[in-house]
Amino acid sequence: MAIFKEMDANENLYAIVFGESIFNDAIGIVMYETVKSMGLDPSQTPSQQVMGAIGKFMLIFIGSVVIGAMTALIASFMQKRQSTYHSSSDKVTERKHGQEEEISTEISMILMCPWVCYLIADGLELSGIVAILTNGIVLNYYGTPNVNEQSRQVIKMTVESLAYTTETMVFIFLGIGVFTSSDKYTKVSWGTLFWALVNLNIARYLNVWVTSWICNMYRTE
Repeated sequence: MAIFKEMDANENLYAIVFGESIFNDAIGIVMYETVKSMGLDPSQTPSQQVMGAIGKFMLIFIGSVVIGAMTALIASFMQKRQSTYHSSSDKVTERKHGQEEEISTEISMILMCPWVCYLIADGLELSGIVAILTNGIVLNYYGTPNVNEQSRQVIKMTVESLAYTTETMVFIFLGIGVFTSSDKYTKVSWGTLFWALVNLNIARYLNVWVTSWICNMYRTE
């Protein structure tokens, strides 16, 4: 992603690779939790365990998407109603005060909505990451038009700063974990790590290629 930014790569290519990488991480976590729960009931046959894992995965994924979309739609509707109410005010002083209050409310709502969405999904034992991703997509599509320009600038700077800080912290913790783990290679062999990396790169190449091909088929320009 950093290389794409420096090279000023095509916006569609950046969006495809970025979206694929994020959803890969989210789906990978859901798959890990699903597979980890397999084999806990010895009375089930392997086929029953596989079907149960598929059903659990679909339930978690679809439920998380619904929660993320619904919370974003509710927040967008509240923003729309608020902006309509303040713009219809008759007095100039009330309108000015309402606009200042509206900016604070918009910023707080945009920043708090994904967090609330994550808490709801996590409380229902669903995937908070998938819910946040869906929430961000829907909120950007329906909520952004209801936010004024001043709020957009503040939200953009805040989100970019938080994203950069948290991304740096993740890589720091990953680097520390490699050298502080006491049994890092006792359960996983080097061959497993090698083939996992090979399969991940092949899957990423196929995902990006197929998605780009579909986008080019329906491109209007």
